Amino acid sequence: MLKMHNIVYKDWTSELLNKWDRLRKDQDAAIKSHETSLSTFSSASQHLVEDTLAERLGKYASLSGAEVPEIVEEKLPELTSAMQREIENALMPRPSTEVLVRSFGLEIKRHDMHTLAGLNWLNDEIINFYMNLIIERGKMDNYPNVYAMNTFFYPKLITSGYATLKRWTRKVDIFSQDLVIAPIHMNVHWCLAVMNMKTKNITYYDSMGAPNNRCLNALLNYLKEESMDKKKRPFDATGWTLVNAQGNPQQQNGSDCGVFTCIYAEYLSRKAELSFSQKDMPYFRQKMCAEFSSLTFETARCTVCPFPLLLLAMHGWLRAASPRLARRVEWLVQPLWLRIHAHEGRSFTSRWLFDSRPVESSLE
Repeated sequence: MLKMHNIVYKDWTSELLNKWDRLRKDQDAAIKSHETSLSTFSSASQHLVEDTLAERLGKYASLSGAEVPEIVEEKLPELTSAMQREIENALMPRPSTEVLVRSFGLEIKRHDMHTLAGLNWLNDEIINFYMNLIIERGKMDNYPNVYAMNTFFYPKLITSGYATLKRWTRKVDIFSQDLVIAPIHMNVHWCLAVMNMKTKNITYYDSMGAPNNRCLNALLNYLKEESMDKKKRPFDATGWTLVNAQGNPQQQNGSDCGVFTCIYAEYLSRKAELSFSQKDMPYFRQKMCAEFSSLTFETARCTVCPFPLLLLAMHGWLRAASPRLARRVEWLVQPLWLRIHAHEGRSFTSRWLFDSRPVESSLE
């Protein structure tokens, strides 16, 4: 009996190891089997969803008697070598707190510009600045008149109500605009809402496809209170519709919602089809960076102004010779530039934003 006891049995360790080895192999085989089953199930589920969606779209098309239109992608302006150099200069790591652009009462610092690189999340400064560029473009002929709320508008509307916002529009009549656009910040996600004063609808665009009826109703109530406060009369909501957009371009990652929001606004504010997709996001990040970088010495409406034109010529030469020195000169000359154009009543903005021409069609 003592000979058979585990403590004195000479092969007990070998048998124990073999036992555990067999158990481990059985567990590995079971795990592999489960992984195979899950992979098969996932693939089958994806095909089922795709087939179901295709079937539903087919039924909808047949019921409506209309073909699903094919959206032709817009040819995007090419990034020139000069623009690439400006982008590289703007995305240099230091000094991170250097102010690269100042306008609209806002500043874009180098660390703000860095949010346009890679898969970084866009911050409030970048989105608010871009919305102001769109407002400026709306002052040009053939573009819809556009007013844009800033990124703090919606959170404040939801948490504090209209009373805390009514002073924000004391200098603008939003009801005289064609479009009022509002970036919607949903904690860690950016969306866009567009109030179309001509077609009487409020549309919510989410690059992840989620509806937001709360936002739509809050914006309609905002219009009602704004009318009572500024117009001293009730807002006529007859004929107004609230729409959660469907079929708009969708993001395929967790990083580009801010870019989608800005590009939704850029396209919609010139009445263009939303013909872009996820694959265009790296391009749009660079394009936005180039637009911001070109802002300082570009004018939207000045055609005859010898002194600024001379500055532009000198500035172009200096940028080619030394981008870093050019930035320093820009910083010194910019206040004079702003005073010249403030005196002449001319606005200035990014010339490159105007390379996207308005679609010649009615807002309706």
